[in-house]
Amino acid sequence: MFEPAQLRHSARDLLRAPRLALNAKQIGVQLRGLLLAYPLYFMTTYLALLLSGQPVSAIWDRYGLMPFFLPGNHLLEGTAAWVIFMAGVTAGVAILLVAGTAGSRIAYRELQGDSIYGLRDGWLFAWRNWRAVIFSPVTLLGIAGLMLLLAMGMALLGKLPYVGELIFIGLFPLYLLGAMFTLLTIFALAVLLAFAPAIVATTEDDAMGAAFKAFAAAWGQFWRALLYPIGVKLLAVLALLALGWALTLGYHFVLAVFGADWLMGDKLGPIMAWAEELVFPGYHAWFSYIPGHSAPATALTSGLDAAALSGWDAFTGSLMALVLGVVYLAPVAYGLAVISAGQTLAYLAISWRLDGVNLLERPTAEPDEEEDSEPSAGKAVEPDATAGASEV
Repeated sequence: MFEPAQLRHSARDLLRAPRLALNAKQIGVQLRGLLLAYPLYFMTTYLALLLSGQPVSAIWDRYGLMPFFLPGNHLLEGTAAWVIFMAGVTAGVAILLVAGTAGSRIAYRELQGDSIYGLRDGWLFAWRNWRAVIFSPVTLLGIAGLMLLLAMGMALLGKLPYVGELIFIGLFPLYLLGAMFTLLTIFALAVLLAFAPAIVATTEDDAMGAAFKAFAAAWGQFWRALLYPIGVKLLAVLALLALGWALTLGYHFVLAVFGADWLMGDKLGPIMAWAEELVFPGYHAWFSYIPGHSAPATALTSGLDAAALSGWDAFTGSLMALVLGVVYLAPVAYGLAVISAGQTLAYLAISWRLDGVNLLERPTAEPDEEEDSEPSAGKAVEPDATAGASEV
């Protein structure tokens, strides 16, 4: 029997999130989600920029392997470009929600004391319950959209001469209640987007059940539902920066050792410089927190002439770019793992405040576990042969 963790069911529990997320299972599950979402986002973003009239060379020189930008900077032009870009973003967010569910499930089972619950188990649970995670926000979005359509329809009645004003005055209290309910639904949608993975991971609810619990949290624990996700995001940012800073320090140390004249020396410079140009164009300022450096290895990238690279240097530098990209996704994966663990802890606290029920004490069993604990279907249980002999 597993011994569940002793929680305070308060904001102090959130401070457990960085430590709970700092393991190979949590970072690995988020890294897998990023690696699944990244190709979709990369292809749709490049296609959207191409449809906006930008040449491939200009896109590559500016973004390389990391085409991240704010949509409001007028880079996208035309409806088709926006539709393709938003489709890629939506697909990426959906995959990250599923990965977040796997991370929340792993965190939940570890808090229950089940330290052997693995990465594969979390992914299997997430893929079995992906509909609940994806369609629960769609449900609330549909309710909010329906309320807005009804409001617009009633507003059209207000355009009727003479009668319209009387209808508006008579139904104004109803309009006011409808507006308040719509705003609550929008807030519940924001709560659900933050807590859907944690709700599904801890309660195993379907889409409607998850939406109802988001409503309950938004109504019954308004301030906690509002402030806990903000606190979790702040912890995630700090964790991401800390791991990124540590990785960059280690990166500089590796370059300093292997780049020594009596070791790899000049062989290292072209490889790493080309890799950095592929992975970090336009993002060198991200590494400004390393004193004296604006990129992981500014000394290597300064004055790089791509045309002067040999074919072998370009090939090995491209391979290194793939490795470097995955390595520098690790801090992002850790930040997402902190969010998964933190939102799980937050929802456990909110659920206890709402119902007085400690979800860590709820019995859980994966389908594989249930099958192992039950006799196989269609097979009769054989009687004990010694039982009859003892009764004679």
